Amino acid sequence: MNSEIFDTTVWPCHTPDLFWALSDTLDNIGRLVEATDDQLQYQMDDQNLPVGRQGLGKCEALRDFRIDLDLFPTSVARKIRSATLSFGSKALETVMRQDRMDLGEVLRFTMFTGSHILPNFVIDEPVSVSLECDFLTDHERSMLPRQAVRATGLLCTIRTTSKAFFVAASRKAILTWDGAQSHVVHTPDEPEVRLPQARRSSGVDLAKDLVVYDDNATPESLWKALQPTRPQEDRYFSNEDD
Repeated sequence: MNSEIFDTTVWPCHTPDLFWALSDTLDNIGRLVEATDDQLQYQMDDQNLPVGRQGLGKCEALRDFRIDLDLFPTSVARKIRSATLSFGSKALETVMRQDRMDLGEVLRFTMFTGSHILPNFVIDEPVSVSLECDFLTDHERSMLPRQAVRATGLLCTIRTTSKAFFVAASRKAILTWDGAQSHVVHTPDEPEVRLPQARRSSGVDLAKDLVVYDDNATPESLWKALQPTRPQEDRYFSNEDD
């Protein structure tokens, strides 16, 4: 077996009872589903993932989502401004271009990196990558790659899928799994989205403080921040509007 696909850095991860993993690069996991004047959307089909470069044919989890701009025609690559990773209708993370003149730039998402992986059983909403662009002509849209987005696929042993746990976080959002369903919670610095509320018995609503971008934050502290506070603290966390 090629030693390059044996990856011990994801063991044991933060997913309950995840024991070991094989790792391989998956190319073109996103299919073009929308192309407008200023936005492109590539959606992933987690049930029909491609075979990895080293030959890994089955994956139970994903990480390291990225977009290679050299896949796009030069005129299109120059117009791409940013990329957004989304879970269903909710944005998880946005990555801005660093150098508009670098046509070989790779836009890398940090939401699922290192030990923060995305198990396939957590995916109960479509995962997609949207590219914000300057105005695209009809000719440029006709030249778009029909498939894009790279990721790292993991073949791993996950024995427990019914336990609630923290999945991953970015500056924009937190993704959790409650044992039966996934939840996306947006952080208070994103005013355009609906925030979960902490409610006082007096009826006054206050947004719960979720610090997901603190360098000292740990998966345990982030997960704890999402949990209901004790009744004597006179407030609780509600996910009703998620």
